[in-house]
Amino acid sequence: MNEKFNELSELAQEKLIDPITGEEYYSFSRMKFADLIVKECADVANEHNDQAEGVTLGVGRALKEHFGVEE
Repeated sequence: MNEKFNELSELAQEKLIDPITGEEYYSFSRMKFADLIVKECADVANEHNDQAEGVTLGVGRALKEHFGVEE
């Protein structure tokens, strides 16, 4: 795996507050991590649309729609 996965896993940390103690803590969100991965894949696909010799493939948009990820 490359450094991008480490970066995305850091971004997938959510700050929460313990309802009893009021203390803040961080928890890894699998859903947020998956969302970030899909967005990253869609961005890469969209970047490569420009290299498709004038044809817009819409792969990035299709990936986001398939996984239900919003812009």
